[in-house]
Amino acid sequence: MSSAAVRGWRESAPRQQKGEPMSKLQSSLAVVLCAIFVAPSARADIQLSSVGILSADSVKKFSGMRQHGLLLSYRVNTVSRGFWVPSKLDLAAGLLERGSDSALFVSFGPTYRFNMSKSEPGRWFVDFGSHPTYVGKSQFGGKPLGGNFFFTSFLGLGAYLDRQRKTCLLLRYQHTSNAGLSNSNPGVDMLGLTFSYHFGADQQLLSAEAAN
Repeated sequence: MSSAAVRGWRESAPRQQKGEPMSKLQSSLAVVLCAIFVAPSARADIQLSSVGILSADSVKKFSGMRQHGLLLSYRVNTVSRGFWVPSKLDLAAGLLERGSDSALFVSFGPTYRFNMSKSEPGRWFVDFGSHPTYVGKSQFGGKPLGGNFFFTSFLGLGAYLDRQRKTCLLLRYQHTSNAGLSNSNPGVDMLGLTFSYHFGADQQLLSAEAAN
């Protein structure tokens, strides 16, 4: 094969986007988390448990991008309480802003909560999840975001702020990318805080508190 032919083949071959392997892993993780939730959720009692506000700022690409929104969490009550059963379902909606550009975002998916205290459920916890996400705008400041459909994976460290555990604060790091659904896939990393207020009395939490 001539050098010109080889050069032409290389130019015509699809180029792998930077960060694509991680994006594919992220999308696979989101699909798995959503899929394994389906079976136990069919017989689960799902109740609105808390409302919160979230705010985050970009830490790498898209400098100056901010996220503000409302977070609704639904507790998942089921007898199939295995490690694969999510603690809750999170629905987040709000705005992504960068300069004069803004767009609506909506995210929904299962979240897993792991308590860190020896006396369950304890004050400190870790949240983990990967949620399908829709963003109403595909460009910010003339820079392509990579389409409208994404996956948002996050890891957060949180703490209950009162003995009744009705309020909690979570420090969260998240990565949003499209898993190769678009030719452009820059990805957005953000660091932010979430404050939540829990409705009513969580019997499991109050029982643990009374036992201490």
